[in-house]
Amino acid sequence: MVGRSLYGYDDVYRLTSETISALPGGSFNCGANGQKCGTVGYTYDDVGNRQRMTSTLAAIPPGMFFYSANDQLTTDIYDSNGNTVSFAGISNVYDFENRMVQKGAVTIVYDGDGNRLPFRRPARPFYDAFGNLDLHLPVRLPASCSLTVVVFVAARTRRSNRLQ
Repeated sequence: MVGRSLYGYDDVYRLTSETISALPGGSFNCGANGQKCGTVGYTYDDVGNRQRMTSTLAAIPPGMFFYSANDQLTTDIYDSNGNTVSFAGISNVYDFENRMVQKGAVTIVYDGDGNRLPFRRPARPFYDAFGNLDLHLPVRLPASCSLTVVVFVAARTRRSNRLQ
């Protein structure tokens, strides 16, 4: 949200409140142009599950959260490894290492070390700190495997022929 947000935390650093207010100087005014201000609050059970949410914002309805004996939300569907495979009508797909590889229509790709790769558009190249062109080219493979080809092209080189 645009505006000033103030956050409250409890003694174990769990989020307990978020207050959205107007910015000084009038660049964000509550109620102007449909901009909303208000507070969202959270309470937790003894084991740290978010139990209740209060809200004065119309876009965020208040509610209660219920959990199974395994501390899993009763509204979600889980696989045998405890991964959320369905939440609010959005399906998630995981690979053999329990890494999310798809959320709804979004595909998530990892490198050979297991790091999630950022999405970059090929039309907008990224240059690293050394001035090298860094292109991430997505490759479609079967769901059982993933591969990312990274091509480094030297954009600038410095050569000195002076003897020292």
